[in-house]
Amino acid sequence: MARSHPLGLSSILSSEARFLVLQVLASLPSGLKLRELERATELGIRSVQVATEGLLAEQVLSKNHLGLFQLNQKSAQANKVKKMFNFLRDEEIREGAQILSKRAKQIVRLSEEVAQFVNKGRAGL
Repeated sequence: MARSHPLGLSSILSSEARFLVLQVLASLPSGLKLRELERATELGIRSVQVATEGLLAEQVLSKNHLGLFQLNQKSAQANKVKKMFNFLRDEEIREGAQILSKRAKQIVRLSEEVAQFVNKGRAGL
């Protein structure tokens, strides 16, 4: 018997197309049309159609009168998805900042070594 994910997200995120559609829409304040989602996800139009149809049926996405797909604000699952992608984005930013900080320290150290070398050369002139 299959065990369900504690957040209930396993079926929602069950394919790359669904994952990418949700990732794109979770990062936007407003929705996108089908062709815009196709370009944003870099997937084929049929993959995007299948993903959005399933997510609409599960009420994770909603589609407004202009044809814009967006996360369904009334869906608990959509809110969990948004929180998950926000967390992942924040972690990526945090990790990037740590890497930049480490690199900056290395650059400062190397700059100081180069400055000492240059200053020694000038002292001999």
